[in-house]
Amino acid sequence: MRFGPLTRYLSSAWDMLFPRRCLVCGQTLSGGEEHVCGACLTTLPLTHLDSRSENAVVRLFYDIEGTQRGVAMLVYRHQNATFRLIHAMKYGDRPAVGVFLGEMMAHQFEPEGFFESVDALVPVPLSARKLRDRGFNQSEAIAQGIATVTGLPIRTDLVARTVDNPTQTNLSTQQRRENVAGIFSAADADTLRNVGNGSPLKEKGNRYPHFLLIDDVITTGATLHALAETLRAAAPCRLSYLSAALAGQHLNVFERGAE
Repeated sequence: MRFGPLTRYLSSAWDMLFPRRCLVCGQTLSGGEEHVCGACLTTLPLTHLDSRSENAVVRLFYDIEGTQRGVAMLVYRHQNATFRLIHAMKYGDRPAVGVFLGEMMAHQFEPEGFFESVDALVPVPLSARKLRDRGFNQSEAIAQGIATVTGLPIRTDLVARTVDNPTQTNLSTQQRRENVAGIFSAADADTLRNVGNGSPLKEKGNRYPHFLLIDDVITTGATLHALAETLRAAAPCRLSYLSAALAGQHLNVFERGAE
C-alpha cells in the first residue's frame, strides 16, 4: 500500500513523456479512457444490425446447415474509424484492442439474448507462421473479451489452420472462396459432440453443440464459411457468427453512423 503514491507518480510521469493517444483521432486519452477517446467512442460507425433477426451477416451463411444467428458491431470501410482500430490491433501489436472490442460486443449483444444456448467460442485460427509473425491471434483476443463478460469458454482445440494460404486482399468473392478451401481441419467427431456436455441445454435434449465462430472483420465471409463447413463436415453442430466488423458493401441501407 505504501508504494501506491509512488506508482501513481511514475504512471503520471510516463503518461507525460509518452502520452496514450486515441487510435482513431490521435488525441491524448484521459485517465479513464481506453484505446479510444470519448468523442470517437460515441461516433464509432455501428452497423445497427439486430442480432435477434435476419440480417446482412446471417444471409452470408444461409447455405450452411445448422446456422442459427449472426451479427457484427462496426461498419468497416477503408480508412474509417473501424479500419484504424482493426489496423492498430493487428499491425501495431495491440491485442488489448481485441479484448476491448470483444467486451464492447458482449455488452451490446448479450441483452438481446445473442449468446443464449452457445456452448463455446471458436475464434478463427491463424496459421503457425502468421501467429509467429504477429505474436497473437486477433480473433482469439476478441473472444477473450467476450468470455470476460459472458463467461463462455474459448475452445482453440476444436479446429486448426493447416494451410498458410495467401492473403485475401484484392481477391474477388469467388477467389476468396477458392483461396480458403481446405485450409482448416477439425477435431474428431467425438470431441466436437461432447462440447457442452453437462450444460442445462444439453440435458434438455439439445444434443448438438452450438459453436459461436469469432472473426475480426467479415469482408466476403469466405473464411468463416470455410471454418463452418469444416466443423459441419466433422460432426453435426449448430453455428452462429460474430465479428467485430462487417464490410460496408453488405449494408443495403446506410443508417445513421454507418459512414
